[in-house]
Amino acid sequence: MSPFIQKFMLLCLLMLLCIHDVLGAHVNVTNSLKGNLDLTLHCNSGGPAPIDLGIQVLKPGASFDWKTSFEINGRYYYCRFKWNTETHEYLIYRVDRDTCRNCNWYITQSGPCKVQSPNKSICDSWNLPPM
Repeated sequence: MSPFIQKFMLLCLLMLLCIHDVLGAHVNVTNSLKGNLDLTLHCNSGGPAPIDLGIQVLKPGASFDWKTSFEINGRYYYCRFKWNTETHEYLIYRVDRDTCRNCNWYITQSGPCKVQSPNKSICDSWNLPPM
C-alpha cells in the first residue's frame, strides 16, 4: 500500500474517531440529598438498541457517570431515582435538549439540578410532566 493511501486511511480513521467523540456526551449524576441519604438510581437509554446502565447506589456526595452514544443506543437517557419512600423519574439527557459535552447533574429532594457553570445551576421540579 502506498504511503499516500496509508496517510489517507489514517486521516479518515482519525476523523471518524473525532466525529464519534463529538456526537456523544459525558453525563455525571451526583447524590446531593440532604439528611445523609443514599440515592438509588437506575438509568436506561432509549432508542433502537436500548442499554440498561444497571442499578447504582450512591452514598452522599458520590457520583455515577457514563458516556452517551446516541448514534448506537438512542437519543435520550432516563433515570429512576429512589430514596426512603420516594421514587421519581427524570429524562436526564436528551440530545435535542442538552448541548453539553459534560452534563453534570446533582439530585436533591426537590428535583434534579443541571450545572450550567461553576456558579450557576438550573433545577427542575419532580412535578414536571414527562419530556
